[in-house]
Amino acid sequence: MRRRGTPASRRVPRASLEPRALKAAAVAKAEELLGLSFTSKELLLRALTHRSWAHEQGLTEHNERLELLGDAVIGLVVTEDIFTRFQTLGEGALTQMKSVLVSRRLQARAARQLGLDACLLVGSSELKTGVTARVSTLANLFEAVVGALYLDAGLAAAKEFLNRTLLVDARGLASTELKDPKTALQELVQGSEPIHPQYHLVSVTGPDHSPTFTVEVLVRGEVIAQGSGPTKKEAERAAARAALARLADERPDVGSEAPPPSDPLGPAEAPG
Repeated sequence: MRRRGTPASRRVPRASLEPRALKAAAVAKAEELLGLSFTSKELLLRALTHRSWAHEQGLTEHNERLELLGDAVIGLVVTEDIFTRFQTLGEGALTQMKSVLVSRRLQARAARQLGLDACLLVGSSELKTGVTARVSTLANLFEAVVGALYLDAGLAAAKEFLNRTLLVDARGLASTELKDPKTALQELVQGSEPIHPQYHLVSVTGPDHSPTFTVEVLVRGEVIAQGSGPTKKEAERAAARAALARLADERPDVGSEAPPPSDPLGPAEAPG
């Protein structure tokens, strides 16, 4: 794997390409957008292959196994980064900050900013649903690419990539969200109506000297998340963070502007 120069802007005429050519075009475009050249093109291709595409093409390999590996690599890199960078923070604060930095919302935003949604190989049936604009799909894609990069070039290369993509401006965002997730949740759900999330204590477990509080948060009477912590206040904050993560997964517009659903590799061009 080697670094490439600044990616050039180009569109691939999807409609005029056979599957083999389309796969090659997806890999080439992804390498340009990532600024990387993979030693194993097959690894990158697998990271770009959605389950629906694999099913339609009769393939057995897609990107879900790489997602698992990429998630672990991201967790390690982020934990090491904040452990070194924020030496005055305790375990609880570091855990909270990590939960923000590894959130699917930020991973999806990074994938979208890179333009990776244009490289994802998706089956025709799924493509019609706008799957490439979903937070969950984009986050999965980002994780898979990180997993592929780790296997292709090692941890140092994955760390360099994450530092210039996911972490480039996320540390400041994490510090902001760390301050008061309950306020962030209230602002998110309030909109034009005076809606306030409600927090209910579910249970208190453990010994008296080290209890664990579990709290659920409700919006319009519906339980949307739970959280636990050593105090009721910390449990409420954990529940609010979980609610923010769930709402981000369900609403692609949370945290950044989501473009309308697009065809991978750009709009199809009419032949001739």
